[in-house]
Amino acid sequence: MAKEQERKYLINIPKLLGMVENGFPNDEKLVSKELIKQAYLGDSGVWEAFVTLSTPNRLLLVSRALNRDYALSLKSEDAIQLIEHPTSSMQGDGSCKISLEHWALRVRIFENGSGEVTLKERIAGEIRGECNAPADPMTAQALFDSVANRISKMRYNIEKAGYIWDVDVFNDLNRGLGVAELETSDRDYPLLSIIESEVTKDPRYYNDNLSYHPFTKW
Repeated sequence: MAKEQERKYLINIPKLLGMVENGFPNDEKLVSKELIKQAYLGDSGVWEAFVTLSTPNRLLLVSRALNRDYALSLKSEDAIQLIEHPTSSMQGDGSCKISLEHWALRVRIFENGSGEVTLKERIAGEIRGECNAPADPMTAQALFDSVANRISKMRYNIEKAGYIWDVDVFNDLNRGLGVAELETSDRDYPLLSIIESEVTKDPRYYNDNLSYHPFTKW
């Protein structure tokens, strides 16, 4: 489980879309563009998350309400650090329950159909714990369909001075919101030309919060 260090900024959406259509400045480059769908599983009360140390290590997603469970592979370091997190609790069967009050549980479906389940620490600021587990397309879709709190966004990966930015333009109830994120421990990096203001420490702009409290309802 990595400690993800990221900075968040609001962007000028019309300026971005104009650059996508007409070209970027010489020092900026569009690397990729992809539609992403994601849903947050933890706060619905439908899903619980457990970790087991085995071969391979597993992230277990269990829904008693739906009578379903899924087992996903985890890297050893991810499993160990999740188990050692102070909010986790050991169970009688040897598994470890993950506190979904302290971790956002997300399933993401990419444009090519592949899926990913992520646990991301619920703390404000630029450094947050994160671990990821690949999910096959059927599992990812079933998890996505099981809850109502969802997000859709177009992601643009933009390179500038060797840094790759994730720039998200949100759809549906978050329409009108655009956020650029950069994962780096550096402090001296050039900003994209579309950036307007920093919101790193404002939890309203975290994706899990946007799934429950969308931008158009503020």
